[in-house]
Amino acid sequence: MAAKTSGARSGSGAMSPSGRHTNNRSRVTNGRQLFLSPSIDMRTQTGRRWKDLVELTACDLGGPDQLTELQKQLIRRASSLAVACEAMEADLVRELPVDLAVYGQLSDRLRRICETLGTQRVAKPANPLTDLGAIAAHIASQKDPTNG
Repeated sequence: MAAKTSGARSGSGAMSPSGRHTNNRSRVTNGRQLFLSPSIDMRTQTGRRWKDLVELTACDLGGPDQLTELQKQLIRRASSLAVACEAMEADLVRELPVDLAVYGQLSDRLRRICETLGTQRVAKPANPLTDLGAIAAHIASQKDPTNG
């Protein structure tokens, strides 16, 4: 009778933080697709807007590599609510009927998710070459004869 082995199994495949091989996780978890259903077309206007909101919000919070899985889930929910609110706003501008009670509920839920995520934007370190003050000082120091 063969003994069971615990830990990593032989063969290729990276390990996830949870200790599972990445080839044993879903495509969504591995980042190979956005949804469980592969038939969702993200090339639609709504799909592109949703994906943009997910990416922009993740960047506002320090980038996807700095986020927990729960934060990523909340970002997806917030993006879904934001797209729904934007669709209702477009209907309102076109003078189509809009259920303002539903719009208010969606807006409030979006606000609550945003509060949970934190509304503080996390700035990435600035590149000194893109800082206009640093560029101006560098140019001035090159022209100043007493500086060198």
